Amino acid sequence: MPLLLIQLPIGRGHPNYLNLLKKELNIPYFYIEIPLNISIVKLLNFLYKNSPKNLITLYGYNLLRKKGEIPNFFIKKIKKEIEKFLPKERHLIIVSHPILAKALEDREDIYYLHCENAFPKEAKCNAKKIFAPLEITKKKAISYGIEKEKIVITNLFLEEELISLKEVAYEKRLERIKNKEKLSCAIFLSGAYPKVHIKKIFKYIKYLSLNNIRTFLFSGINYSYYLYFQRKLFIEGIYVIRSKDWEEEIKKFKEIFLDIDFFISASHERTNWALGLSLPMFVLTPFIGSYAKENYEIAKNYGVALLLEEIKKLNKDDLYEKLLEMNKSCYNRFLTNGAQITADIIEKDLSNFNNL
Repeated sequence: MPLLLIQLPIGRGHPNYLNLLKKELNIPYFYIEIPLNISIVKLLNFLYKNSPKNLITLYGYNLLRKKGEIPNFFIKKIKKEIEKFLPKERHLIIVSHPILAKALEDREDIYYLHCENAFPKEAKCNAKKIFAPLEITKKKAISYGIEKEKIVITNLFLEEELISLKEVAYEKRLERIKNKEKLSCAIFLSGAYPKVHIKKIFKYIKYLSLNNIRTFLFSGINYSYYLYFQRKLFIEGIYVIRSKDWEEEIKKFKEIFLDIDFFISASHERTNWALGLSLPMFVLTPFIGSYAKENYEIAKNYGVALLLEEIKKLNKDDLYEKLLEMNKSCYNRFLTNGAQITADIIEKDLSNFNNL
């Protein structure tokens, strides 16, 4: 039975999980990326990029997502589009987006790659196998009626570029913090560039500058935003880093990772960095979508994440103390080989299918 990976290239999080899996597979596979110019995908991309633009549209977007049901309109439309290019012969299909998992759940061999720590109701599907990173993720999925036998715990999905430097980065961070040396911070924006988050970043950059914290802002893959941040932040001495794609962003982050003491971002896929790298995280609010709040609460409960608002309550000495505490709270608590574990399971399953 051939292996088929289907990608829905909206945002960074869900697509990145499938890309990480691809790097670990040691067998041939087919890969299909759904074009962004398809009408229903255009609509999904529009909603993703425009719903978080202001508090009014964000409220409506979150209200829709909070209901926990992906509208049948989206499911039927995307299913119709996928069926145009799906092969007639049987394949083991891997997807990393809940919309694709729902659209294809009536197929005999569909595996859903769910790599977020949160498991909102909208992620519920009837896939043959659901890969989840943590025990807490599995318990949440079971609470929605998913059979526990279908859920496989994989460990966290992280980029190998960061995993390879994890121990050295941790030791260097601890040494700087204990010695109260100059701190460095990385800021990441989601691909939707929510205006409410951008405004908050500008507000808290003042705090970072006043406390002599070296700051790197990753402006994402939109060149116009790179120019915008360069103009706005040059006077503050902020390093604005441009990337042509998400792969390049990771490579550029790797170059400075050993010097970073904490990071600021929304609590989406990068929450895995906090848990897996024990890298202190300050979370941007308001929460956007159905994953962010639960992701944050999981990381907060393990002591490695706080809301960005909390940082202003800390003077310089308190910040060093808090960062030390956050680093130690999650050190080596979670394994980060999720992509490798998942690839091994898929390869074994395929071998068993093909030997029948």
